[in-house]
Amino acid sequence: MPYLPDPEKPDFWEGDNWEVLGFFVQYMWAFGVFFSLVACGVAVATYNDGASDFRDTPAFKESTQAQEFPEESESSGADVFEGNPTEVAPALE
Repeated sequence: MPYLPDPEKPDFWEGDNWEVLGFFVQYMWAFGVFFSLVACGVAVATYNDGASDFRDTPAFKESTQAQEFPEESESSGADVFEGNPTEVAPALE
């Protein structure tokens, strides 16, 4: 025969002590939305912190000045798009 609890004894899960947990579970979606909005706001506000400080350093300025950009080759330019696309491409030698 299965054990039946005493009907006079209050159940552990009954009573006012579980109201807070029930409220939290019922509105957990609202807490999640609020937390997500706060986290996104903090991320947006602090996204680029320090980037402008780094650009003011001598190391960054020196690295941008020391970069050498390649010369434009003879085959590049706007005339590439003006030719007939069905022509045979010139050999690259």
